Amino acid sequence: MRSRVTILVLSIAFALLTLIPYLAAYGSAGAFRFTGFLFNPFDAASYLAKMRQGYDGQWLYRLAFTGDPGPGALLFTWYVLLGHLAWVFRLPLIVVWHIARLTGVTVFLVVAWEFFGRLRLTPRARAIAWAVTALGSGFGFAAIISGTFTSDLWVAEYIPFLGMITSAHFPLVTALLLLLVMQIAMPARKPTALPLFITAVIGTMLGALQPFAILPVGLALAVWTIWRRAADGRFPEGAVAGLIAAGAGMLPWVAYDFWITRTLPNFASWFAQNQTPTPPAWDVALSLGLPGLIAVITFIRCWLLASGSIREKIRSIPSETLLLGLWLAINLVLLYAPFSLQRRLMLGMWIPLSALAAPKIEAWVFRPAASIARGLIAAVTLVLTNLIFLAVILFVLLQQNPALFLSRDEAAAVDWLNANARGSVVLASPELSLWLPGMAGVRVVYGHPMETPNANEAKAAVEDYFSGKASKQLLMDRGVEYIVLGPREETYKGILDLAAFGKPITFGSVSIYPINH
Repeated sequence: MRSRVTILVLSIAFALLTLIPYLAAYGSAGAFRFTGFLFNPFDAASYLAKMRQGYDGQWLYRLAFTGDPGPGALLFTWYVLLGHLAWVFRLPLIVVWHIARLTGVTVFLVVAWEFFGRLRLTPRARAIAWAVTALGSGFGFAAIISGTFTSDLWVAEYIPFLGMITSAHFPLVTALLLLLVMQIAMPARKPTALPLFITAVIGTMLGALQPFAILPVGLALAVWTIWRRAADGRFPEGAVAGLIAAGAGMLPWVAYDFWITRTLPNFASWFAQNQTPTPPAWDVALSLGLPGLIAVITFIRCWLLASGSIREKIRSIPSETLLLGLWLAINLVLLYAPFSLQRRLMLGMWIPLSALAAPKIEAWVFRPAASIARGLIAAVTLVLTNLIFLAVILFVLLQQNPALFLSRDEAAAVDWLNANARGSVVLASPELSLWLPGMAGVRVVYGHPMETPNANEAKAAVEDYFSGKASKQLLMDRGVEYIVLGPREETYKGILDLAAFGKPITFGSVSIYPINH
């Protein structure tokens, strides 16, 4: 009990520490308005747009980055729910997003500690596994010397540290994956009603939050269950029933998502554009870092030293270690499966790496005698990439990067649209349009490379208009009700017939023109 209280306190403290980069960004904003996000503006703006729809009273999500959204669907329910909570408590969307993120970080770290406690680890190795999970990363620091950014520097699904800083759902989803493994296999238990119900609820939550995340873990559990049946002559107690319960909770969401993304044209277009391929194999290999290197060396060594047939060698592996090895191996194979969302499957993969590496890190650092030099080498190797990530992020923020900051005049224009033009179709530059659905509750001609249907065509139309290559007919065809003209739009250097528009509402260098059709 004492250790759990300590971990809870440490988890809350860690979560609060992740606010420091955000506070630095707000403090350095000056005349600019910080959007509230550190990284990946496309995903960030998408989260905000989904929350905005919930805030406006919707439960069915309609594509936000288009003037013709079509019918809604029960997708992205977590962020829509957060928007409803923001309305209930009268809080800004970004505040609720951070509350959800901090809660997810705390839950994830507490669950990870419990998960590592279910393994055959010494107390010290358990603490190492937890620390590596919270703070560790790969060998990206070595690749960055050549100007290359490997996965461990930007894939927030993969590195828990990145996910905890930049996402409100990656930590929560990873915690649910660990809970699922504990319910089904750590330890295997008699299939009574309450554990099966809990497993089904976990499957349901995963289905609603990120259904494909369960694929590597689910396959690993299934293969582990079958192997245990072959090796021991019987299935692990309750494992089969647990897998069925998890599937019963998750599969309706998967079937619904499959149906929606193939029958509703706008969602079909979104799904076709939602491509997240896995980086090259050498990139992933470097991103496995010290834990991956230890895991590979340990596996080869144990395999060569073990005697007997292949089956006997595998049987000599402890059950929990076998499950972790299967999780990692299956995950690596699935990263290159013919699936448009390959990279998303990296979610949670750092967990088995941390668990498998912890005993060897303990042995190297603490036996036969504690070594400060070894400890420093291990610590620096594990955390240096994340430190570089933080340094890059802080540098970008201190420069008021326009991808994450709005000028004072743009912010005033956004506030006016929020107060006077909700639901209207607005034509603005692609860079500003990215933030308008979430911040102002308006629709845009183009705003997102994945979530605007026929995104390339829509983006080209917007750029052509501001470049003076498209006629006013574009405004008619797209149902545009307002045009925003400011420094971002002026970079296209087009000559527009402003006399044909209504009287502008001006905020310094930014003007909003009503369109008289």
